[in-house]
Amino acid sequence: MNIAPWIPCTNCNAPIIVNGSYMESFFNGEAVTCSGCKAELDWWKVAQRAIKENFMFNQAFSLLEANSKLIKFTLTPNTRTCLNFTNNGIPVDAKILYINYTPQGGDLFPIEIHGNVPHRRIIGNEVWLYPMAPPNEDGGATEISAMVTWIEHSADEIEFINITDAVEAYSNNQLLDAIVPANVAVESALSKLLSNFVSKFVGNKRVEDYLENSATYSSQLNVVLPLIVGMQGFPVLPDQIRGLLNKLRGYRNQIAHSGTTDKELTKEDTADALCAAIFGLRYIALIEARLKNA
Repeated sequence: MNIAPWIPCTNCNAPIIVNGSYMESFFNGEAVTCSGCKAELDWWKVAQRAIKENFMFNQAFSLLEANSKLIKFTLTPNTRTCLNFTNNGIPVDAKILYINYTPQGGDLFPIEIHGNVPHRRIIGNEVWLYPMAPPNEDGGATEISAMVTWIEHSADEIEFINITDAVEAYSNNQLLDAIVPANVAVESALSKLLSNFVSKFVGNKRVEDYLENSATYSSQLNVVLPLIVGMQGFPVLPDQIRGLLNKLRGYRNQIAHSGTTDKELTKEDTADALCAAIFGLRYIALIEARLKNA
């Protein structure tokens, strides 16, 4: 069974299927309507709460529109079982982000088997499982439901690969490890956007020199981008999100210079920065699309 990415309504907690159009609605100043309680919602606040709560430790991945699939299989005593993701409809090159095993009655629980060098994350497209019975019991055949969350990116989607790495680190409570890839994702996407736009008017060499030596990421985010969207009449990135992206940049600089942040990062600080990075990437993609059609 396929499970679409969803996050809970801030008013009634009903699931809201994550839809890319909600980001565009937010940037256009439009509310999102909950299909359950019919409340008009601020998509930023809905997303912000979802990533902070990170329900079942995988809710944050929904903001990246990661998919989930419920796979059922049976464990039998003293028998290894292979859970092959590809055979269950998950793309062979998908990145597995999360697995939750839930026995449906019975006594056995799946234990993942590894070699003499255990991996600390899922690598490849299958896991081998061995049934563990309660102490001093053999256990009987047990049906298992495995919820597998995965995402698929092509190799050239480097910004979304980076933001996925950042959310994965956050979900594993590795807060410092989330900062640099989140910042790199937005900085890289913005640099590409501005480079493509400005190169229409001046030579590529001058654009490269300007963006690398004159207009730093801070200037690009706080001056150049607002100037371009203002002249084009496009929606402006909200100050709250831009401010958090500046804070994320500050965290990144502190880590680059001293290996850590000046003050200990809290999970709430990291969640705010990550949410801003995800919205920032979607905003840059929206502006890029509008510039192409202008």
